[in-house]
Amino acid sequence: MHAHLTLSEYGQFIGVTSECLTVKEAGVTKEYPLNRLKSVQIAKRGVSFSSDVIIACANRGIKFFIQDFKNETIASISGTQQHAVVRVRQNQFEFIKTIKVATLSALVIEGKIKRDLCINRND
Repeated sequence: MHAHLTLSEYGQFIGVTSECLTVKEAGVTKEYPLNRLKSVQIAKRGVSFSSDVIIACANRGIKFFIQDFKNETIASISGTQQHAVVRVRQNQFEFIKTIKVATLSALVIEGKIKRDLCINRND
């Protein structure tokens, strides 16, 4: 499950410890695993954050938004490097355009036929 974290209380502070986003408010600390976050929104003035948060979010493809008093986004930060999932999908689409796709397809079909023959013999 990917979460959208919204911070809207004056005095909240966001930092990073290990692989977690840390939110501190009035002596209470909460941690949110970075690999579970999809976006972070700062929805009110008075929320402060460390530059490490921006770097951690950008490296993991987590979008970071800052909103004004009308709840309109006035700033959006995202990494220039693509998230790993996006790179994998791009590589998959590039592979489809190569001659190697025919060889792979033949091997997959051959494997399925052999498996079906083994299953049918055992019935």
